[in-house]
Amino acid sequence: MHAPIGHFEHAAPAPDRLDELTRPVADAVRAWRGSVPADQIVYVDTDPEWADTATFVERYGQELLEQAANCVVVAGSAAVRPCWPRAWSCPPPEST
Repeated sequence: MHAPIGHFEHAAPAPDRLDELTRPVADAVRAWRGSVPADQIVYVDTDPEWADTATFVERYGQELLEQAANCVVVAGSAAVRPCWPRAWSCPPPEST
């Protein structure tokens, strides 16, 4: 399988690589009911040496800055303060 973005040497449908995923992520893939079929969720095998964001996009493709995330969100909450996109940390809460 070829990843639709980036230049990864190894890519596979996430349901085929459940053994490579952490338990919460694997469970989320198993229970997936999103608008995109689960077999279109792509697992890419990356080297931890390339995990830093700047190094990651240099190695796997500059377009990943705009088209991908190097994490998986399994659950979210609307109670969490929003962060600016691609921010390294959240802004401090506004004074009340």
